[in-house]
Amino acid sequence: CLDNEEVEIRQQRSVSLGVASVEHAGHKITLLDTPGSPDFVGRERELVRFTELATLHAGGRPRSGRADAPSASTAPVVVAVSGPPGVGKTTLAMEAAHRLASRFPEGQIAVDMRGLDDEAPTPIELMLGILRALRVADRELLNVGPQGHIHLYRQTLAERRFILVLDNARDEAQVRPLLPGAGEGMVVVTSRRMLTGLEGVHR
Repeated sequence: CLDNEEVEIRQQRSVSLGVASVEHAGHKITLLDTPGSPDFVGRERELVRFTELATLHAGGRPRSGRADAPSASTAPVVVAVSGPPGVGKTTLAMEAAHRLASRFPEGQIAVDMRGLDDEAPTPIELMLGILRALRVADRELLNVGPQGHIHLYRQTLAERRFILVLDNARDEAQVRPLLPGAGEGMVVVTSRRMLTGLEGVHR
């Protein structure tokens, strides 16, 4: 795994390209920090729906800073985008994340779930990658130990206003452990499957 200095170097090198990324166990986690694609057209109805969900969830206004911590009693918004290959699921999810960045100032993160791979990454591998993308120190990961990684993941996301894109998910079993149980974040899941087994999801 990467230590903090190596992660920082990779991020600094990548920022010049507009997107920073870290890797954990060979799995790339992308930090979105650029405007949306200037070539993006259409899908306005879907983008309006994303904005409506984010507005209701964020109290109707963009958020900035961490002056008031997210409420632990609030559940994140989860949106599933499904369809056959080539219809633009990933492009739509990324565009929505860019447009909603001001409402989720503490992280816009995209994870390739590699759902079509013969050996897709495990949820715990992806959790660790997301924690590193959110600048959680390796020392903190070591302090809680493997048995505490899931709790640390949920606690970290519950304390932040973020948008998390889980792209190319295989099935509900891969996605469910990565969904925060509390906080004021937003999760967008793309998959070729409908993921009807996920509860409380907007479609």
